Amino acid sequence: ASVSSLGSTAAAHSEVAPAPSNAHASWSSTCSTASEEDGPELYTVEARHFPAVGGVVGLQHGHSDRLLPPEVVLFEPAAEDLFERGVQKLGARQLFLNTPLTDEETAALAELRRVLARQGVIPDETAQLPRYMETHALRMLQARGFNASKTAELLKTCQQDRLARLPLSEKDVLPDLQSGFMYWHGRDRRCRPCLFIRLERLGDIARDRERVARLVVFTLEYALRYAMVPGRVENWVVVIDLQHVFRVIPPLHVASMVATAVAIGTALEKAYCGRMAWIKIVNMPGSGFLAKAINSTIPAKDAERVSFPEDAAAALGKCFEPCQLERRYGGMAPDLAPAETYPYRFFAHARGEAEGADAAEGAEGCAEANEGLSLHGWTDLAFHEGLLWDETSAEARARWVDKAAASRLTPGAAEQLSRKTGAP
Repeated sequence: ASVSSLGSTAAAHSEVAPAPSNAHASWSSTCSTASEEDGPELYTVEARHFPAVGGVVGLQHGHSDRLLPPEVVLFEPAAEDLFERGVQKLGARQLFLNTPLTDEETAALAELRRVLARQGVIPDETAQLPRYMETHALRMLQARGFNASKTAELLKTCQQDRLARLPLSEKDVLPDLQSGFMYWHGRDRRCRPCLFIRLERLGDIARDRERVARLVVFTLEYALRYAMVPGRVENWVVVIDLQHVFRVIPPLHVASMVATAVAIGTALEKAYCGRMAWIKIVNMPGSGFLAKAINSTIPAKDAERVSFPEDAAAALGKCFEPCQLERRYGGMAPDLAPAETYPYRFFAHARGEAEGADAAEGAEGCAEANEGLSLHGWTDLAFHEGLLWDETSAEARARWVDKAAASRLTPGAAEQLSRKTGAP
């Protein structure tokens, strides 16, 4: 099979000028049917067969019609998107799927397979990994410092924190989704979805740890299932807003509450390891003592990704187009009341192609100009799960290589796959 490349398609869509029908046609021609919502029957099987992403079911409130615009589906990652600071070295990877791995990473995967085979998780070293972790295996290894034994232990955490709660029905968490405590809103200029955590809206959710956990799992699984593009956009960014926090949380408790929010935002080393690009904690009340107290609760290895900007609008303006942010953060999108934060809000032009007339109209104008341009209806569960290019054995390679050849890859990944397979 020939390797699909999006080079020419990306150029055609680098400005959101083509009619929506053209964008949809180019995708619908490669899909037999439009994507359907995931059903609970996916989770009536043994847990090892649970999908790697998703698990949010019964979605009755629909999706933003700018959830997955062409500029996101066709995003061309730069070196700094693939690896931290653009330096290819073990432990620095940020995009794990639909892309070739290094020899060191392949060796680490082979060692993990040996450990899992000894533990009886898989029957032998070349067997298929459990579906729920198959595409996450390298991400989990990196999160555990490429220690295969510690990574195997992480599977238990994944089972406890993720699998045991799936599937999650929208109706069961809807009141908390519409509390405005935690919600997706827009994307940064690297097309990464932004998670906002508003501590002043925490309310009585804080009294029930399982309720918080279910809200977190639903929110993060939604993004993985519908807002990400493997090999192109695999990470999120987080803004924790402390405005008016003293109204609902006693000052002496704020540091511990923010630490909880940081843990939520990063999902450190657990079921959602390696997804968080950065956290910005904004509208910090009081003097610097609170920042110091919060800093002391953040693990050292994550501290460099957490910042405390004094001017939220200025800091966020360096990362986002105005149409992606609420006005309270220096953007042009309307400020949302708690009940308006779900369904989640996404917008076109995250990368800023629509400067000028469309941008001047604000987020509402951008939305109207791109009605129906989202491609989420043409991307299915398999698309969002992606493929880990596991070359630890001929058997492992055979499971993904034909699927990869039929996938829509970045030009760089497509070229390297062609070299591996000898296909044109």
